[in-house]
Amino acid sequence: MEYKYIIILIVIILFFIIYLSLKKFDGNISVNEKQFSLDSYESKDGVKAFFFINKDGIIYKYIIYGRTNYSEVGTDIVASAISSLSINTTNSINNFAAVKVDFICKEVNSKPYLECSLKKFNTKQGKYEAVVLIKSLKQGLSDIEKEYGSKYLQVIENKDK
Repeated sequence: MEYKYIIILIVIILFFIIYLSLKKFDGNISVNEKQFSLDSYESKDGVKAFFFINKDGIIYKYIIYGRTNYSEVGTDIVASAISSLSINTTNSINNFAAVKVDFICKEVNSKPYLECSLKKFNTKQGKYEAVVLIKSLKQGLSDIEKEYGSKYLQVIENKDK
């Protein structure tokens, strides 16, 4: 029982650390030539995890937004899993991979919003590390979607043309 509260506290602290690097955001995401407006998002829609893939097949950006509503705040294991995976991946890329990243972590319309964009690969090894970390995030989130259903989480790919 105490472990649950410790995990929640760690996730909150990690969100706060990332929160310090806020940027302006207009609330619209382009996915597969469609606009996804955060203003029209409803809580019942679950979490959306967008992965942006360039022409070479490299995931260069991800956005994770929304609430799962799987259970009450503080007991929502799906939300905890999503938060842990996404925050850990973002921090790992930022701290361990030789990659320049921009990231935003804040609340938009009272819902969590995390965006991570790879800007510059300093080395081939850094590129490899960042790509592996992001693929691992995508795999973990896809597994959660399969296990709990797209009602709570949808993993969405956007391939550049």
